[in-house]
Amino acid sequence: MNQIKYGQLNKSIRYILCKTKSNNDISVQIRVNAGSRDEQNNIHGISHVLEHMFFQGSKKYPTQLELESEIYNCGGVFNAYTSKASTVYHIDGSKKCLEKFLEIMSESFFNSLIDETKLENEKKVVINEINDHLSDPSNLSWYGIDELHFKNTRLEKNVPGKSKSVTSLNSDKLKNYINTYYQNNVIISVGGNINFEKTLNLLKKYFMKKINYPAKEFKSITNDKKRILYKKNNQKKFNIKYIKRSDQQSFITISFPSFNYTSKNTYITSLISELLTGYMSSKLYDILRNKEGLIYHINTGDNNYEDIGVFYIHFSVKNKKENILKSIELVYKIVEELKDTIDDIELQRCKNNLIENLKSNKNNPYWMCGNCSSELYHSNKIISIEKDIENIKNIKIEDIQKIAVIIFKKNLSNISYTANMKYL
Repeated sequence: MNQIKYGQLNKSIRYILCKTKSNNDISVQIRVNAGSRDEQNNIHGISHVLEHMFFQGSKKYPTQLELESEIYNCGGVFNAYTSKASTVYHIDGSKKCLEKFLEIMSESFFNSLIDETKLENEKKVVINEINDHLSDPSNLSWYGIDELHFKNTRLEKNVPGKSKSVTSLNSDKLKNYINTYYQNNVIISVGGNINFEKTLNLLKKYFMKKINYPAKEFKSITNDKKRILYKKNNQKKFNIKYIKRSDQQSFITISFPSFNYTSKNTYITSLISELLTGYMSSKLYDILRNKEGLIYHINTGDNNYEDIGVFYIHFSVKNKKENILKSIELVYKIVEELKDTIDDIELQRCKNNLIENLKSNKNNPYWMCGNCSSELYHSNKIISIEKDIENIKNIKIEDIQKIAVIIFKKNLSNISYTANMKYL
């Protein structure tokens, strides 16, 4: 069994230590509970821009080259990602450089320069990234489904931001955002074949400070400290978003209301996803690809936030009316009939796959740090992999049937699609 230790480092930061059988590999991560859902329209994209700026140099390592070279010399990689609900910074590399990684992570977190000249250049980089995303029809389909599924909530925002709001950002706004959102619900995690006492002492050495970036006050940021949560998905009708594109493929995303992160039903929706698209003979693949030849790839999944969730189905077909309409009709038919088409052998096969993946991941430092950080934030505790496996094993066909009926209601679903013409 893996060993996990967690607790409070100071008023702002909690810590997690994950001991894994990973030989030389370690992962150091900082999870901040701030993402695109915490942004007002006038600062849309600020979480993403700030993620970029934490790589641009600190007091001790004033250039990106100096900062990254130290990590590169240790066989490591410093990276980050922003989501709707969090920003995660991570260094992955050799265990022998653990202290160096923690020192650099601390420098980036507490002492980034947030230089105005570098910011102006990085805003151009981010706008190029935004434009790259907007030129991808698959992304447009995703953006469209978020706009429909999360309409009139902050979750409808895309993560990268908009060019206009990104352009308006300055270093004081970024510093105010840090001082507002980086004060609480910060979790630092270290995973690998580590010594608990030594690692905790290093965390105390480098992370006992309080984050503070002196700046002029922007009340639109500092007055918006509390995250807006939603009690339920308020959708009342079936919605469609059409995006005109002449690409060879039409990209289609379908969404259904799902559950929040702490719901035990998420174990069941994970199995539903496996039943639908887990392998090449699963239900959606078997019909849409193996029998009809309509698709190459299709994926499903469940995004669960602390308040609400979304179950999605995403695929592409030839950009022709008959292919688009037939594929959508088949998807709805298959998910509606799911409750009547599950057998014990198929369910056990999907359970086995999930369980074996969990067993493999428990010695992956990067996965363990990310998973444990999410668990600690949402549940204030960490559920063991053994408990996850037990919960999966206990799921029965009737549990799948019950949740499938709750989720797959066409009148509460959404479709976002790209096509030559409007067909729906």
